[in-house]
Amino acid sequence: MQRSAGIRSTVTAVSLLFLLTAALADEPRLDESKPQRPSQELLEVSPEDALSKGSYSQRQKATLEMWRRRDLSREQVQQAARHPDPEVAGRAKWVLRQWRRGAVPGMPPKISRLLHSNDPAATEELLEYGQFQAAVVAVEESAGSVDLESIQERIGNALVQRFPVYVATALRDDSLPDLLRLVDLVAKTREMAVCRVQLMQHLGLPIDDSTLLPAAAETWSEADRAQATVLVLFVLGRVDEAVDRARLSRDAELLTLARMLAGRWDLIAETAIESAESAEANSREQIRHYSHALIAADRNNDSETYQKALDGLTRDVGVDGEQSLELRWQSLALHGEIEAAVKILTPQSPDVAAELALVGARAEQAIEVLGYPLADVDAKLDSWIDEVILAEGNKTDDTEINDPARRLLMFMRVMIRVGRDDTAWTIASRLSSPIAGVTSNEMRELVLYHLLMAARNDWVVDLAVQPGERSISSRVEGYLTFALPDLHQATFKILMDAVSYLMPGIEFRDRFRVVCDLVAGETPKEFEQPGMFDRLYDRLTAGKRLQREGGRVVVSPRIQLNTDIVALFAKHGQADLATRCLQELSQGGDAESSLELAEGELNRGGTEKASEYLQLLWRQVHGTGASNRNLNADATFAAKALVGQWIIAQRKGDEELAQQYLTQIKVTLCSPSTEMRNEIGQYLAQWGRADLANEAFDVLLPMTAFGSREATEFYDVARSYAMLMREEKANEAARWFDLAIIGILESRFRNRAYVTLPLYVHRIAVEGAIKAGLESKARQHVQRILKLDPIDIDFAERLLPKMSEAGMEALAGETLDKIIDQGKAHMETFTFDATVSNNLAWAAAMNNRRLEEALVLSERAVYLEPDSAVYRDTLAEVLFLLGRVREALHIEECCVLDDPDQWHLHQQIKKYRDLLGEK
Repeated sequence: MQRSAGIRSTVTAVSLLFLLTAALADEPRLDESKPQRPSQELLEVSPEDALSKGSYSQRQKATLEMWRRRDLSREQVQQAARHPDPEVAGRAKWVLRQWRRGAVPGMPPKISRLLHSNDPAATEELLEYGQFQAAVVAVEESAGSVDLESIQERIGNALVQRFPVYVATALRDDSLPDLLRLVDLVAKTREMAVCRVQLMQHLGLPIDDSTLLPAAAETWSEADRAQATVLVLFVLGRVDEAVDRARLSRDAELLTLARMLAGRWDLIAETAIESAESAEANSREQIRHYSHALIAADRNNDSETYQKALDGLTRDVGVDGEQSLELRWQSLALHGEIEAAVKILTPQSPDVAAELALVGARAEQAIEVLGYPLADVDAKLDSWIDEVILAEGNKTDDTEINDPARRLLMFMRVMIRVGRDDTAWTIASRLSSPIAGVTSNEMRELVLYHLLMAARNDWVVDLAVQPGERSISSRVEGYLTFALPDLHQATFKILMDAVSYLMPGIEFRDRFRVVCDLVAGETPKEFEQPGMFDRLYDRLTAGKRLQREGGRVVVSPRIQLNTDIVALFAKHGQADLATRCLQELSQGGDAESSLELAEGELNRGGTEKASEYLQLLWRQVHGTGASNRNLNADATFAAKALVGQWIIAQRKGDEELAQQYLTQIKVTLCSPSTEMRNEIGQYLAQWGRADLANEAFDVLLPMTAFGSREATEFYDVARSYAMLMREEKANEAARWFDLAIIGILESRFRNRAYVTLPLYVHRIAVEGAIKAGLESKARQHVQRILKLDPIDIDFAERLLPKMSEAGMEALAGETLDKIIDQGKAHMETFTFDATVSNNLAWAAAMNNRRLEEALVLSERAVYLEPDSAVYRDTLAEVLFLLGRVREALHIEECCVLDDPDQWHLHQQIKKYRDLLGEK
């Protein structure tokens, strides 16, 4: 009897699952806005009685009631799931399974069916439909189960990728508290912790020590909790508390970072020197401490500690010191100690040492390090190249390119820098050509890389393909994307295929040349005949074609358009085709194209049409759903669309709507995606909303500063901020970018960055000092600039005039004299360097000083490169400042004939004619 009852109960429970599951999709929505009275069964009857006694319909009703009223029945259901009666346990477990899936009353049938299909994307789909409370239920009920971590990860990823969409839904449905609760439960990163605390601020919720971190942080490691706590305190502006928490964590790196962000350089220097002196001599640990001491002492103007750190970094490397060689020279170069960095690098890496010297305007030292005497170039160049080719050909394995080749290629870059293009071209062309018996692909790739570093992009194109070749490597394709504007590797392949179709039988090298010309904005002779661009467009937009080949039907795939193609048509004056491309892409669901069309309308004042494109963009992003998870870029475009809609509402004078969009933008800026925050911040600044952009970066900068040591995200964000805010907030821009370049130590950055990036920081700092009228501060940064690059022309021509206007004439004049004197000394050795000669003359002209010497320098540049309209323009300006206006006008009129698209030349001509009283 007992056995048959058990069987009956089990069968009943199983059938119940089917009945309840079927009924679930049709369950009516409960009115959650009104308090509901739970049934007497639920309040007064024990769960085992409610779920096992009475008629079948009564038991079913009790089960559904428990499922509906989770707030009252959760504990009862959990207890009932452990009941010995199979029917009671089965019903309770069914309820728990619904909750864990996120299945709650009132859910749309489509989602209900998806939740019961065991589709892994079902949980994310709850978010797409704005069912944040249901997602919260799913996470809460999965606590302690093996599914919790995967659910947290899936929802967390969806929040990172699709946050703007979820914010829009939450604001529309007044469910932002539910979204906050969801973030609280799934947060697994520091970025998510910041997102949560900002949402709390927006909702006006209290934040104290007990609520600094999300509920999910209970499972984090102590180190992660400490880092997140310090970061959140920085975001909240509680800097002193953040530093104290870092100190209490006993994490030395966290404490150093917190002190850096807080500007506590004195404490960093003191601790670093003590640690260095107690560490093992020449160990990596000791070098790291000396590096920190140098960084801190420099920023704290502590000359004594600076010298101690400098001595520690410049000692003989020793047997065990090679492991820290990179950190040594990077730290030295970053602080303008170029000679010291070159000295310790030369024995192990002469090519890197020469590169540092070259970037620091020390070309003569670079040549000395490389071991190729300038006086022997004409006589020995061919033999130097032969030696490299022979060494490469004698290799018996696939080891890296030999050191002589690397030295010679660096020498090529030096020759480019000092105006010896003939020598540089000989090296580049011979080493990149096929060599009998030698596999030259790797060598050619290295040649092209060095040409990119030397900014000779035209040579990259010229040497990428040799006569007779029918393909290029993927790496060379990658180099072309840097050498040519608006070109990705996929676009290169598309255009190569299209040109091949339009010009059957054309050789690969000729096809390559046509594509490169098109991308560069130059019209190849093959495209001079009428209708060629229309034919190209037709080919790129052709649908799938059915072709018969050898008795069988072949489907040729469609060649896709992209924004690179749009840019190509625009460069060639094919505005109609460019617009048609964008419209085609937009209609095909490309959000970036919809945004570009909207921006074009906004710039022309077409608010109605812009609004249509922005609404289309929003539908494209929101309509994709959770089935395609690679949607980070699309969601960012949606956030940018919000900015456009906000601008339109402001232009229309709709203050209420504008405020709604502004609120939505601010909540969207709480995104757990730092990449998305960065893009939105830049976009706001692009549209003149610097105040809101600055709010975004105020949080984003500390967020990214806490990234991993290997990551460059902090650098990317700080660089964006510096470029956007250098005019309005120069001191803050310089401070954050300075912190970012400290973070690139021990990272895989280009060697030159350790000289060029600090130069950029000090230029911004000079701008800030000029605006603040702080001459002593300006002098301090000027000294560092000249230490890094004694011939810094950009600084001389752009900032020294501002310095004079601000009443710092003596400092400006003194600095210009040093730059010109150093430049003239350079010209005595490198007499063919037309670039430096011209730039010195232009800097003198911009400062209206030493004009007679500027005339000599400018005339030399024009003599060396008479076809350069840029150099002749410099000569004209110098003549103008010397009062020889008629001569200046004549030269400028010749310049504009050679380069009519240069608007600057037309402005110069007008200036000269106005002075002469001519029209």
